[in-house]
Amino acid sequence: MPTASIQARIVLVEDDLRLSELVRSYLDAHGFAVSVESRGDRVADRVRTEQPDLVVLDLGLPGKDGLTVCRELRAEFGMPILILTSRDNDIDHVVGLELGADDYVIKPVEPRVLVARIQALLRRSRPVAGVEQARLRFGSLTIDPARAWSPSTNSPWPCPPTSSTCCCISPRTPGNRRRAKRSTRNSTGAS
Repeated sequence: MPTASIQARIVLVEDDLRLSELVRSYLDAHGFAVSVESRGDRVADRVRTEQPDLVVLDLGLPGKDGLTVCRELRAEFGMPILILTSRDNDIDHVVGLELGADDYVIKPVEPRVLVARIQALLRRSRPVAGVEQARLRFGSLTIDPARAWSPSTNSPWPCPPTSSTCCCISPRTPGNRRRAKRSTRNSTGAS
């Protein structure tokens, strides 16, 4: 059901101009603020500038392929990444998820299904209502862990997700170093 207020900011990365306009229009009608990028080699700069809540990413892009873009985005940013592609082979599907995508949707897709999957990703990525997501302060550095952003430097927090998990657990649970260590082992596969 369409809504009047903006639900989230989305960067749509799609080189098919006709398809990108159709998807953008549908998402706009459902309350999302959507900007479109058509080249893989410009996505990271667009994300740094716009700080979207979610990225919808095609794989077949000029300038840089979508799997490389996905890996680079995941290394630098914490927002959900939804791959939207016509590549329906299992290898691309698995590799996309392993490189950091949160969902993998094969085109063509029913527009309502796409909206529902975007909303589900956004629900899981947002802080729980009533739970304060305080900014963390370490000397002169301030970090907003919910957005993987450092307001003190006005730039993305340059830590991979594993580091951010440990950094966010440790200050909130003094004396519970085992939990942070276990989280690191689980996410890196270390023993």
